[in-house]
Amino acid sequence: MLLVEADTLEAWHLGLESHLPAHAQDTIPAGTPGPGTLEEVERRLMRQALEANGWNVSEAARRLGVSREVLRYRMKKYAITPPNR
Repeated sequence: MLLVEADTLEAWHLGLESHLPAHAQDTIPAGTPGPGTLEEVERRLMRQALEANGWNVSEAARRLGVSREVLRYRMKKYAITPPNR
């Protein structure tokens, strides 16, 4: 049994490191309402990265921190296609 003096059990309570990069851990305060579902947020971030990189999938994937294959898979999953295609 683990007892902590907190409302929420965090990874560090268990001696585990977070899976998030250090700069991402402080981005959204706990309890902040999100801007949509995970799928909506993921879709929006993917589209923004693709548009910012002229729909270059390799560069967008690099900036998102995922492989090109993962980005392609998710583009297909969410039916994200370049404009005029």
